[in-house]
Amino acid sequence: MEWNAGQVSSAIESVASISEANGVAAEEVSVSVEEVSAQVEEVTASAQSLTEMAEMLQKAVGRFRLGDDDGQRSVDWDQVAVGDA
Repeated sequence: MEWNAGQVSSAIESVASISEANGVAAEEVSVSVEEVSAQVEEVTASAQSLTEMAEMLQKAVGRFRLGDDDGQRSVDWDQVAVGDA
């Protein structure tokens, strides 16, 4: 198959257009990845903060005494898992 100058020029323009569109799409993906990465960092920091707060609450609650039929007893909250509380 022989190509004339117009066909070659048109093919080159098509390749350039597709290449430009791919570059724009790649940039959009890159921005999205950066945004998700920032959100993951925020969620991680929030989870760590919540864990610290749960530990502080667990220690505070551990100071309370519970009464039962045999008298006073204390709960050792350091021995209770956070999921058990």
